[in-house]
Amino acid sequence: MRFYKRFSPYLETIEKESHEEIVPHALPIIIQEKAKFTRDQLVTFMEKKGIDTRNLFSSMPTQCPGFHFLGYKLGDFPNAEYIGENGIHIGVH
Repeated sequence: MRFYKRFSPYLETIEKESHEEIVPHALPIIIQEKAKFTRDQLVTFMEKKGIDTRNLFSSMPTQCPGFHFLGYKLGDFPNAEYIGENGIHIGVH
């Protein structure tokens, strides 16, 4: 997508695999480690421009208290946890 290419290497999205079809209800954005800004800074900037955002979903087994009974701990799902801490989405409606 042109949007991501313009802001690469700071932003990334979820890419479609050959075996799946993605019909997004929102535009997912993942702030990369080398970005010179945080998720909170990006959200603040976008809110000032009138763009509403939401955090991406957390790692269910480790970042959502309702799944604590499963016994997983932070670090068990590093990729999902990174996305949960550094991802946002913008509605496409």
